Amino acid sequence: MNQAKTSDPNLAKLHAIEADISAGKLQQAATLLNTMNAATPADPRIYLAAAMLARAANNPKQEIASLQHAVAISPRWPPGYLELAKVYSRLARHDEAVATANRAVELVPMDMTVLEVAVAMAHAAGDTITGQRHLQSAHALKPTDTRITKALGICLIAMGDYRGAEAHWRNALVQDADDWFVLGWLGACLIGLERKEEAAEVLQRAISLSPDNPTLIFYLAVAHGETPLTQPREMTQDLFDGYANRFDKHLVGELKYRVPKRVAEIIRERSSGLDTSVLDLGCGTGLLGVYLGPISGAFVGVDVSAKMLEKAVPHGVYTELR
Repeated sequence: MNQAKTSDPNLAKLHAIEADISAGKLQQAATLLNTMNAATPADPRIYLAAAMLARAANNPKQEIASLQHAVAISPRWPPGYLELAKVYSRLARHDEAVATANRAVELVPMDMTVLEVAVAMAHAAGDTITGQRHLQSAHALKPTDTRITKALGICLIAMGDYRGAEAHWRNALVQDADDWFVLGWLGACLIGLERKEEAAEVLQRAISLSPDNPTLIFYLAVAHGETPLTQPREMTQDLFDGYANRFDKHLVGELKYRVPKRVAEIIRERSSGLDTSVLDLGCGTGLLGVYLGPISGAFVGVDVSAKMLEKAVPHGVYTELR
């Protein structure tokens, strides 16, 4: 243990820097970082610590620069790529996040931590194909890990591969025949395959294990050929929570969605000086707030997705978000 300490003199200093950053002692952390950088500029961990310091100082540009430098000086060191991918994803630079995480997978394709980050980056980007590929690799490494098993099954259904998903969910039932979650997704898969009688049987079994589950009840109604008036709130919430990180880019950039901009124009036309209050139902990530800006009265945003509301906060326009 003593030999390990002497062979890595920077480790204790890096821990001290992390502790200083956590305690809000940013200047003290920066001073020690500068000293370390002058002494051992080829240690990529210094630049990961610098990125941590930049994030604490709310400086994303410097955070990215530090991590890019870590990758440049140690191009075969996976942690640099993983941390850089996370920053790109947090800043909604999803294509870069996926590409950077994929580079880490190329370096260590059998590393579960790397695969987990790569899956998360693909999910945030809405890149189902890449996510499925990494999940398959993870599943091959840990075939009995139920978390991976379930994520892969959901991914297969999202891709429309109902036949592959059916086989997958049936294999999952071998591990636990009484898992209502697995039975529910198998039922949804069978509905996708137009085998609704089988789906109804499976879903009845799931409901017996999880009574009053609104999602299972919804799918059972569909299996019986009914058209429910609404989806359960949980289904809608999960959908938009998963969509939050790429919502603005997809909606405005790709689908050319212009409703928030037009609504803002109408409010400006009808309320001179914006002397009004606004209730923004289904506010999502706050696009109306972006186009309208501050108003004199209350500006309340309401959405089913908490993650969407998190994206609306930085605009600094809404007086309340619910």
